[in-house]
Amino acid sequence: MNNRTINILLIKDGEIIPIKKNDRRMRVSHLISYFKKNGYNTSWITSNFLHSQRAFVKKKDLKNNENIILLKSIGYFNNKSPRRFIHTIFFSLELFIFLSKNIKKYTHICIAYPTPESLFATLIFTNHLKIPLIIDVRDIWPPKTKNGFIYFIYSKFTIFLMKKIKNKSRLYLLSVSEGLENWFREFFPRLKPLSSTICPIGCDEQFYGKKVLNKNSINIIYVGSLGVNYDVTGIIKSIISIKQEDILNIHIIGNGEQFNKLKKLNSKRSNINLYGFLDKEQIKRISSNCDIGLVPHKIDGLLPNKIGEYLCAGLYIISTIKGKCAELIKNNEVGFTVDREYKLMKKALNVYKELDKKNLLKNTQKLYTSDFYTENVYINQLNTLKEFINN
Repeated sequence: MNNRTINILLIKDGEIIPIKKNDRRMRVSHLISYFKKNGYNTSWITSNFLHSQRAFVKKKDLKNNENIILLKSIGYFNNKSPRRFIHTIFFSLELFIFLSKNIKKYTHICIAYPTPESLFATLIFTNHLKIPLIIDVRDIWPPKTKNGFIYFIYSKFTIFLMKKIKNKSRLYLLSVSEGLENWFREFFPRLKPLSSTICPIGCDEQFYGKKVLNKNSINIIYVGSLGVNYDVTGIIKSIISIKQEDILNIHIIGNGEQFNKLKKLNSKRSNINLYGFLDKEQIKRISSNCDIGLVPHKIDGLLPNKIGEYLCAGLYIISTIKGKCAELIKNNEVGFTVDREYKLMKKALNVYKELDKKNLLKNTQKLYTSDFYTENVYINQLNTLKEFINN
């Protein structure tokens, strides 16, 4: 192992910043923990705008989080608004200025994909100074589910920037799922990473699946974005249309474009509970009383982190994602994959009712511990990343 001092800069705007004890920890937070355990110095640069909460954070709120660098931003309240476009441009310019003054402090750069504004500010330095670059692929971009002029500009700009990466011998590819890695390699065939690995975002919570209760009611939950990539409104309407008396409550946690549509459903039915953004303890309190978690994603080949979060709570999963995700939940007997017209929704609910709930609890705990619990997964999956950093 090389004894030199390693300083890693992680670049990601819009991710939850764990300021308070009950804030959820996501990818960057998990990577920072992993890097620190391996003796690496880490810094995280982001804007002072919290995407999920639609609120601003102040430097004094960071307290002991000295490794988090906040850049001022204007924020936004609509994902498709010109204000968000301006926000990303400002972030890119501020990031460029920061890097021009501080780039020599860092031995490695880790950047989330897709973030064209961050790539634009970063590539000039990584290409010229030959700084090792770690690309963390989180999503398919450009997605077919998003359209409009702003998304068109974003997608074309992203493709243009990816073609400008020069230091292929110093490039590492980290992906949250096998489907994403395959898609990335096919979409950008010119890029030849020195090494790669697949590691889900994961969860750092201990398994808290509930004891099996003999009850006739079913509580259903959705946690996550209410943006255009998830058909939350459609899957909720399909469940309502079945008119099963044993569905007691449907809980929806998150923000996004579908919030107002769901609010109308919420006003018509007393058993639909719409919460907006909640912290992890609030989510834990609600999900611990639920039975089924929903994953109505519009894109196949992904493995969303909500799969792991639902497994952590011991929930049965109803998903729309074909590919590895469908295989995973079927082979481990923890869920059911429905079609996107929801013709199989009634069957999925009936399969859940007939399940041995004690076995389901065992299966969810086993799969969560092996495939999503960060204490195990990051150690097992990131050996090649550690080698890349140390060499």
